[in-house]
Amino acid sequence: MVEVPVEQPAPRVSWLGRVRAGLSKTRAGLADGLGALFLGGKRLDDALLEELETRLLMADVGLDATRRILDGLTERLGRKEPVTPEAVMAALADDMTALLAPSAQPLDVT
Repeated sequence: MVEVPVEQPAPRVSWLGRVRAGLSKTRAGLADGLGALFLGGKRLDDALLEELETRLLMADVGLDATRRILDGLTERLGRKEPVTPEAVMAALADDMTALLAPSAQPLDVT
């Protein structure tokens, strides 16, 4: 007689746990991808901006926010000089923080 192993059900993860896991995966993918994208002092050309747009959209940043971020990045860093990953990440952090600032209000449930 052959014994069939009984599969144990996976532990149930809370909604908040699933959200945290999804956000950390998105954050890791976005940060790692952006760092690799700008290695080597590349210029902000159309191909690079298109790749950045794709990565932001895949990270669920949204179409309007992505457009504003790319416009701000182009204005801030220009297209003539090679950019460093640090300069791009700092500019992205500033632009994303500025986009989120109006939403950073305490929740009033009364």
